[in-house]
Amino acid sequence: EPIVTEGVPPPAELFISGPQTLLSLARSHWDFWSTPRRFFFEQLAHFTEDEVQKERLEYFASGEGRDDLYDYCQKQGRSIL
Repeated sequence: EPIVTEGVPPPAELFISGPQTLLSLARSHWDFWSTPRRFFFEQLAHFTEDEVQKERLEYFASGEGRDDLYDYCQKQGRSIL
């Protein structure tokens, strides 16, 4: 259940103020060392032209590929990079 924080302003670091460079966004907001989730593979499948890779990415993003995704990412300690 979500925590209600009515009237409490969100932390300032969650907001991006003004124009940012790609490098500054990468340094301050993106976590490249996180373990990829199903959504990551679902989105990545849109950018490949190789049918074998696309099929594998879609499989990882599907419910039936859940266990294999866990083995591939969690047990192997893989990151987005």
